[in-house]
Amino acid sequence: MKRFIAKIIGYIVCFTFIVILVGTFVGGIYGLIHAIQTKNKGVEVSATIASVTSRKYHTKYGTETDYTAYVDYTYNGTKYHETYKYYNHTQKKGDVITITINSEKPEDILSYKDELITSILQIMIFVSLVVFRIIRNARRYRLKKLGVDINDDEAIKRYYDEKKRKS
Repeated sequence: MKRFIAKIIGYIVCFTFIVILVGTFVGGIYGLIHAIQTKNKGVEVSATIASVTSRKYHTKYGTETDYTAYVDYTYNGTKYHETYKYYNHTQKKGDVITITINSEKPEDILSYKDELITSILQIMIFVSLVVFRIIRNARRYRLKKLGVDINDDEAIKRYYDEKKRKS
């Protein structure tokens, strides 16, 4: 009975792992497609950082600072003064930066780079876990082919100890 319950728990854990793995991959692909679509619908323009305000606040970990930046840019002869959410604290007032804006709604500043990086990382995690699983299964297959009982941890340990002694 204990063995049966352990087997059921193993299946549940395995199923959960597969769902998370597939979700990571699908989310990565979706994010990648969305980032590419955002880049294609966007137009790069030069903008000048008009002002930067900072607000300090206290947390239980210390003092934090939030920065709010405003940029000025021109698109199709119209001047815009908008909040720049993707501000990097190393940028200063007066710096000229390249931003991507929505060509249909020029007051929208877009960011596809963060989403692109996140999506690529998700896909890399998926691929690395699949490769890890393939390597693990190949090792188990090789041991089984050599006649080692892969369900017996002691037998596997004895095999590797013996192999280590021979070399």
